[in-house]
Amino acid sequence: VKPAALTTKSGVIGVLATERSLQGDHFRQAEAKYGAEVTILKGVGEGFVEAVEHNEEHTAKTAELVRKAVLPLVEGGADKIVLGCTHYPFLREEIARVAGEGVEIVDSSEAVARRVATLLDENNIRAEEGAMAEYRFLTFADEKYEQKLREKAFQNR
Repeated sequence: VKPAALTTKSGVIGVLATERSLQGDHFRQAEAKYGAEVTILKGVGEGFVEAVEHNEEHTAKTAELVRKAVLPLVEGGADKIVLGCTHYPFLREEIARVAGEGVEIVDSSEAVARRVATLLDENNIRAEEGAMAEYRFLTFADEKYEQKLREKAFQNR
C-alpha cells in the first residue's frame, strides 16, 4: 500500500487481496497510515487462489474472475493496483491486461525481497557469492500436490 499511496497520480489506488487479508490488522494499519491522502479501493480476488492452485491462470473462467475484480478498481480511478496476496503475481499478466496501460501493478513480493536482502546484510548472514540454494517445501499435502507446489514455485523464476 505504501509505495502505491506515495506515487499515485490520480489519488486513487486499488488493493486486490483475499477478503480475510482486507479485514486483517496488517492491511488496516497500512490503510490508516498511508490512506489519509488517497482513496483506497478494495477488491477481493474471488477464486484467484483456487485458479492458481489448480494451474488455471490462462483460462476463460479465470479471465472473467479477474475482470470482475479489477474493472471496478479501474473504473473507480485507480492508477495503481496492489497485489495483496502471494498467489496474485501468477495472475499479473491477466490483471495488467484487464487494467490497461495507464495502470501500474504493484507486486509486494519485490518489496519483501528487498527487505529480506536488507535484513540479511544487516545481520551479516547473506550467502557468499556463488553459493547454491537449497529449497525445502514443507506441506501436509500428498506427494502429487507437493510436486505441483514445487513446480509452481519455480515457474516464474
